Amino acid sequence: MAHRFFVSRPFVWLSAVLLLTVGCNLPLDERQEVGALQARQQQLETRLQELQAANDELKTLVGDLRYKLDGVRDLVLQNSQALAAARGSSAPAAAKPKSPPPDFPASPAPAAPAAGAPADTEAARVMYQQALGHYKNGSYDQSISLFKSFLKGYPRHEMAANARYWLGENFYSLAEFAQAIAEFKKVVEEYPASGKIPGCLLKIGMSFQAIGIADQAADYYQRVVRDFPETSSAELARRKLEALPAA
Repeated sequence: MAHRFFVSRPFVWLSAVLLLTVGCNLPLDERQEVGALQARQQQLETRLQELQAANDELKTLVGDLRYKLDGVRDLVLQNSQALAAARGSSAPAAAKPKSPPPDFPASPAPAAPAAGAPADTEAARVMYQQALGHYKNGSYDQSISLFKSFLKGYPRHEMAANARYWLGENFYSLAEFAQAIAEFKKVVEEYPASGKIPGCLLKIGMSFQAIGIADQAADYYQRVVRDFPETSSAELARRKLEALPAA
């Protein structure tokens, strides 16, 4: 049968007094050495905390840079498409086919595209690039105006989801967070297959955090991490979650 031993409070106090007495009885030089070691330990602990904070800040900065890189890639893609279209339009026209013999009627010309059909025109690409360029230069009001015109004129364009996303980014940059949330949510709801979804969810969370609604911000950060764990948006969302104050 195991025996239980109980230590009385007087015994604990007596032990503490004895240890203190022993420490005080150390020679002066040894006490000074112990004090110096303790001070050095405290300095090292403080420095370690500073390094950990700097490391967290660096990780957040890297996440921000990766996130902005997505926008640069988007601009490069549009420039590449415009260049390809320009080269195609400057190619020499094909030789005109000879007229068919009179015994065979000519084939009917192909029908023109129906009015209102989705148009991937040079005008649409130019407008999109101009709007994105204004955003990159910080001309947010001009960018908003052009992106709205783009979405009104080309609502079914292949870049419509991206245009809506950058519209939200413009409002976020202007600190119009409620409008930014509305635009980002439209991307999520209307273009569920868009590659901008992780970025939209992240920016919705950041917008909620900016207006002081931390619980909503945390919900969207967690959604990014859960649904898109391998993206740069998820990495930044993790950093944002760690920085949120405890509930």
